[in-house]
Amino acid sequence: AEHFQFTREGDTYVTTGDSSGRNTYSLSADGKTITHHEHAGVTAIIQSNGDLRWSHGYDSRIVSGGGGSATEEPSGGDGASLDRGGGGAVYTGDGKQGSVSYPYAPSGWLWGVSIAPDASYCLVGANYPHAGSPVPIYRIELDSGEMSNAVPSWGGSNPIGVAIAPNGTYALTTDTDRGRLAHIDLKTGQVTHPYTGLSHPTGVAISSSGRMALVDSGGSSVCRIDLDASGAQGKMTRDVFTGGRLSCDHTGFAFSPDESYALCANTARGTIARLDLRTNKCESSKYTGFRRVKGVAIAPSGHFALVCDLDGRRIGHIDLASGAVSFPYGNCFEQPFSVCFAPSGEFALFSCGVNGGPAERHKIGRIDFGGGGGGGTSRPSINTSLNGPLNDACRNTNDTNRIRQLVREGADLTSTNGAPWNHTGLHQASYHNRPEVVRVVVELAREQGLLTQMLNMGSNPCGRGGNGRPIDLASPFPEIQKVLREAEQGGGGDGGSAAEEPSSAAEKQGGGGGGMYSIFSPAAQYLVNTGFGQSKEPSPWGIEPCDGGRIVGGCKVRLRAADGRYLRSDGREGSEPAWDNTPSKATEWLLHFDGELNDNTRVQIESPTSGGGGGEPCMCNDTPTGGWGGAVKGKYSYCPKNRGDAYWNIKAFGDGGGGGGGGAAAAEGNGVI
Repeated sequence: AEHFQFTREGDTYVTTGDSSGRNTYSLSADGKTITHHEHAGVTAIIQSNGDLRWSHGYDSRIVSGGGGSATEEPSGGDGASLDRGGGGAVYTGDGKQGSVSYPYAPSGWLWGVSIAPDASYCLVGANYPHAGSPVPIYRIELDSGEMSNAVPSWGGSNPIGVAIAPNGTYALTTDTDRGRLAHIDLKTGQVTHPYTGLSHPTGVAISSSGRMALVDSGGSSVCRIDLDASGAQGKMTRDVFTGGRLSCDHTGFAFSPDESYALCANTARGTIARLDLRTNKCESSKYTGFRRVKGVAIAPSGHFALVCDLDGRRIGHIDLASGAVSFPYGNCFEQPFSVCFAPSGEFALFSCGVNGGPAERHKIGRIDFGGGGGGGTSRPSINTSLNGPLNDACRNTNDTNRIRQLVREGADLTSTNGAPWNHTGLHQASYHNRPEVVRVVVELAREQGLLTQMLNMGSNPCGRGGNGRPIDLASPFPEIQKVLREAEQGGGGDGGSAAEEPSSAAEKQGGGGGGMYSIFSPAAQYLVNTGFGQSKEPSPWGIEPCDGGRIVGGCKVRLRAADGRYLRSDGREGSEPAWDNTPSKATEWLLHFDGELNDNTRVQIESPTSGGGGGEPCMCNDTPTGGWGGAVKGKYSYCPKNRGDAYWNIKAFGDGGGGGGGGAAAAEGNGVI
């Protein structure tokens, strides 16, 4: 009828089904029966092999799992177990409280990572025999850190992708340079090659039931393997997902817990694709906001996913319920390649290093959720009863001592006052003009490695424009804006390595998200933010990605003036500038550029409707002076794409000639309110 997860949360047992949703149960004193919390007539008897026999006539057969203490292994010998109180519950938090450390440093260029079902060891694929990699696949004992060659008889080349089966008896690895998928018997070490005829496969994943695997081929195709119990005699279907905007060379895959879909790192697009395993439909850019992606992993709870943002040098977090993308773990030691979860979901491992760099620049990182793991940031255990008092204190008082005390005792800095406001304490203090509170909350967020996340959290903008970030809510208050902008530009301390010196307009605006910029015309200098006038001085515009992510070539953005209004993109040639007070479809523009955004990048600003249907899509860079004898001076003016007068420069605010020093000071000098 359906697949479901059976998990334990304290004394409550939970089924989460792909049809029935979430249901909760209690366990009888003799440990033999579970009873539904709301419908006492619905019970299940736990069979000797761990299966469930339901009162309404259905049976549920265990197909994967583990971590708890079962009295007996299920029939079929797949190693699955039912937790009857042995501590095998799955972590169900949101994953944003991760503590980062780098406990392992194997020699070589490290790629794929996979954790054993009992979380006692992991396998790590290396770029063997290239780039100084002495062994093809490492086995690392997670407690002792002891490392060994997992497959002395490898005989292949470049095992980039690695996946351990949920029963722990075998692993699949890509034999990348030889175009095949290897099967490794983890008991004997024997290597066979049952899946051949692939083109440069780089990523492989096995579903939690062990019934299915995915592997890429040719950089733009995904193949599905329906596995048998041994994993060596499955049926491979080629090109299940292919073409279009799917580009998955050096990729990673992740199955959802219910196996209804998988995520795929759409490497060339810098997005995460969603692969529907029931309809074979591919959403190539389901999640955006990354620079260049490699690995992806879904938490066993199904609540969130982690993404290796290679060029961003960071691990991204996707809230799978809301689709929100954030970066709560700071910068990585180097570029991250692959990521995986422990079966319990309590921690994740990721490989990172210099792409093509020396072997000593590669490590295995670890993220522990909810504390532990050694190193990383300092956070107390969360006490949710203190979240409301913290929010109130930030909104209504200047009592910074009380705020510090509440956080020390476990108040969650990222907690909000709920819908429809969704304001954290930082939002509250920013909106209500409490600069000392803002400074203290910024300090505390930095200490806990939450600063970047909190500066970029959206909320109800309450009429002050933008996405409702703290800096948007502080728009009437220059002092608070200065504090927040300085935190964006030099906050650092987010739990990873020291922040790099920003080198581009995007990076100078808090990691490439929305921020303050000036729009420069090579033909007419700066575009003023009260219309389409010309200025010799930089004039601050808010440029905000519509998806809340990074500013990348081809993304949709909104152009916000100093007073919070949004410039409409459907104004016709020669008409006066038109504005909306709130974001809408009519305020979306397309930003086109190649490569990295910096002050010298040639950028085209396109109207999706070609100026309300005028036929020429790009904002003309002679708009400030009017062009064509001044006929459209200070009004909408468009030109064809890729023509010389279609190009502008987007400069980090304060970097232009005569623009003054840092962004905050320059913004105040130009009258941002």
